Amino acid sequence: PTYPFAKERYWIPLSGHQQAVNATSVTQLHPLVHENNSSFTQQRFKSIFTGEEFFLNDHIVGTNKILPAVAYIEMFRAAASLSSDEFEPFKLYNLTWLKPITIGEKPEQILVELSVEEDEFNLKAIVENNGEQTVHAQGQCLYLDSDATVNKLAPEELIFIDEISQRLEKHAHSSEIYRLFHRKGLNLQASFQGLE
Repeated sequence: PTYPFAKERYWIPLSGHQQAVNATSVTQLHPLVHENNSSFTQQRFKSIFTGEEFFLNDHIVGTNKILPAVAYIEMFRAAASLSSDEFEPFKLYNLTWLKPITIGEKPEQILVELSVEEDEFNLKAIVENNGEQTVHAQGQCLYLDSDATVNKLAPEELIFIDEISQRLEKHAHSSEIYRLFHRKGLNLQASFQGLE
């Protein structure tokens, strides 16, 4: 422009994928919980995943990028933690995975909702499509007062990995296990290969 404050813009328009990437790169509350969209009546958090995240690139079932079950657990924990200044989430329980979330060509928006019914804190992972909501996972959360001691598990609830491994009769090398997973259609990449 030959004069200041010209109204014309000369920016290259962003594609839908680039807009989604930019939307998720703005300040996030947590790597898996991006925005707080709560109202007076509903605790709700929103995340947008493009399919380029490492946990989606490395978790492939068949040929599809599937949100890993552990991601739902962390989303629920983070949402529960972000929902209260007074209490800390202590235990997630009654977790149910109803339908996998597949991330395809376009970014996917996932909602985590928290509700209270008769002193129970309920969590849901939801995808909205054409005005319809589909619940993909659900569970409940037990909160503890932040002043309470951290370890409140009863002795019968404690799990010791060494004791479990001593009871195992068969042993297999990790490469054998991942080959079996691959034959069954679970194509775990490097970040999901934690077996030794």
